[in-house]
Amino acid sequence: MVVDKRGVVDFDGRDVCEMTFASQQLIPEDGVLKSLDIAKREKRRLRIKMGFDPTSADLHLGHAVPMMQLKRFQEAGHLPVVIIGDFTGRIGDPSGRNKSRPVVSPEALIRNASTYVDQLGKILDVSDIEIHYNSEWLGGMNLSRLIDILSRGSLSQIISRDDFRKRISSGSTIGLHEIIYPYLQGLDSVEVDADIEVGGIDQLYACQAARTLQKSYGRRPEALVLTPLLTGTDGSHKMSKSLGNYIGLNDLPSDMFGKVMSIPDSLIEEYIRLASSFDPQRASEYIRMLSEVSSNPMEVKLDLAYNIVETYHGSALADQALEFFNNQFRKGGKKSYITVEVDKPSSLPDLLVKIGAAKSRSDARRLIVQGAVKINSSKVSDIGYTIDSYDNVEVSVGKLRFYRLVETGR
Repeated sequence: MVVDKRGVVDFDGRDVCEMTFASQQLIPEDGVLKSLDIAKREKRRLRIKMGFDPTSADLHLGHAVPMMQLKRFQEAGHLPVVIIGDFTGRIGDPSGRNKSRPVVSPEALIRNASTYVDQLGKILDVSDIEIHYNSEWLGGMNLSRLIDILSRGSLSQIISRDDFRKRISSGSTIGLHEIIYPYLQGLDSVEVDADIEVGGIDQLYACQAARTLQKSYGRRPEALVLTPLLTGTDGSHKMSKSLGNYIGLNDLPSDMFGKVMSIPDSLIEEYIRLASSFDPQRASEYIRMLSEVSSNPMEVKLDLAYNIVETYHGSALADQALEFFNNQFRKGGKKSYITVEVDKPSSLPDLLVKIGAAKSRSDARRLIVQGAVKINSSKVSDIGYTIDSYDNVEVSVGKLRFYRLVETGR
């Protein structure tokens, strides 16, 4: 639809299939279609909600799957309403967990949340989104309000969840704060008057709680667009920072390109559907090519890697990442070293930040602990490692970054 800041002017003809491309479940099945009819009849934009608990500073491609759905609604003229769960993040989403999440301090949540707008801007037009922190309505909630909210839900529905049933049967503890989490998160939809909510399929119970609360408060329950969980680069588990099988939205272009190229060929179709920004027609064409006996999966994967890097870093850096990958791995050439001048010996985390191999000391420590750093071809896993002299020192980080150190003034 064609939109100005005052509201909807006319539809652009996009159909539901295009805007819900790559979704796994729609609740109800005709919910999005009915919402679009309401928007047209009332001549207004739909309010499309998506939420994040800022328990980590970095978003990855797994988080981006529902964000891509949100982008399609925005491109059709509707308003993304982003909820940053600075309050619910203190509880921790129990979805899919076999034990309680560790508590994250309010200070850490605020620090993590401060990075989200820039990362959202890699996919969405942040000049035309609405952002709320759910501490706005949860932070000052009194006991009477909480009891009123919980009286509208059902304990039997909550403990029927697969993850909770497994924890109960195994004798694991379930905290009372985890029981109320879906309804606190669900209240977000009531407060922002959401028409549609986009999220991962693991958010099903919280999204259903939102619909229950909206209906009990006399609102029209939101339609749900739930997306699959993206498999991590290991090909076995869902993408997770804690498992180290993730591709971060802030990863360096060459690292992002290399990580996409490292996925098993069996994941190419999934990444085309869920992680790329290909339009549905082009995605379908690539998937068709993969099914052909004569096709070369490597060529499709190269286009996929380029598309993902281009989405988050732009075409110029995607060109450089492709060239770097070809030089390193396809042409059998020698490793391409970046020569860096350094002034004095320092700890390894400080050095990695100084030469641009890590974004921060914490990022550097993570790389070291994960075994991604080598000094003169020897793996270093001690974050306290210090280089006494930079004479003839070569540093490699992962499979794609190589540095040759030169002392300043030599």
